[in-house]
Amino acid sequence: SSALIPQNDIKVIGFSSQCVEGGNPSEDGEATNLLDGDELTYWHSDWKNMIGVAQYVSFDLGKVYTLSNLTLLPRKNQSSPGAGDPLEIKLYGGTTTQDLTYIGSYAFEKNGNVLANRDDYVRAYLSTNPQVRYLKVEVVNMGGNINNRYTCFAELRFYGSPVAEKT
Repeated sequence: SSALIPQNDIKVIGFSSQCVEGGNPSEDGEATNLLDGDELTYWHSDWKNMIGVAQYVSFDLGKVYTLSNLTLLPRKNQSSPGAGDPLEIKLYGGTTTQDLTYIGSYAFEKNGNVLANRDDYVRAYLSTNPQVRYLKVEVVNMGGNINNRYTCFAELRFYGSPVAEKT
């Protein structure tokens, strides 16, 4: 069966860019916000210095899982709702950080250039059910009034079942 992988076991191990408090631009958009369980915090790629596609965050799930799906929650409390929505992602995974391979590309339902349902998690089903410990989630199509300039979203959750360790 496929269950939510505990957020506390997952670590952010890399990212393309982020906006941090006191940085330039100043914003609390750290990549680790994707795992904090708080729907009002968010990851925001650096919209001033590192603009454009693709933007990514890499994760260590803590152990190997057979991954079945992932969900992400759009950013809340935006002055321009939908700006930076992740409309399409590419997923890479592996059992070591050196063997990441392409898993698939996933487009979410959209309404124009924003996600169709911005109030709830959107889901990507992984038909191949890859066995991975390390994941790279790459946003390759970003919505909003200025397409593909930056991305931001609130939460990211992974679902799967642990793989028994070989003895």
